[in-house]
Amino acid sequence: MKFIMCLAFTAAFALIACAGKTAQDIPAEQRTPEGIFTQICSRCHGDQGQSRAYGVSQVIAKMSAEEIEQALRGYRAGTYGGAFKGVMREQAGSLPEEEIPAVAAYVSALGQ
Repeated sequence: MKFIMCLAFTAAFALIACAGKTAQDIPAEQRTPEGIFTQICSRCHGDQGQSRAYGVSQVIAKMSAEEIEQALRGYRAGTYGGAFKGVMREQAGSLPEEEIPAVAAYVSALGQ
């Protein structure tokens, strides 16, 4: 029972902490791959993509650009991810298709 309560609390915290601001909310002059990462992704994944968001996600800085693109498109479609895919679906869904490759390249370069 404690495990279920802990999991429910963690999920609720994740939705509150990461939900809200999306790529669409970033002003045009700051809407670069770095700006999108800094203002959206780093809140959960760390300032260099080094963190496992909520202790469960992959370390995105260790992923290739192709893997990140595939994940973002999968989150948009609702076909990728685990327990927190609803949070990522909102985030990935706010990125226009043409911005995904540049954001993916920026994130994968963080791990170089």
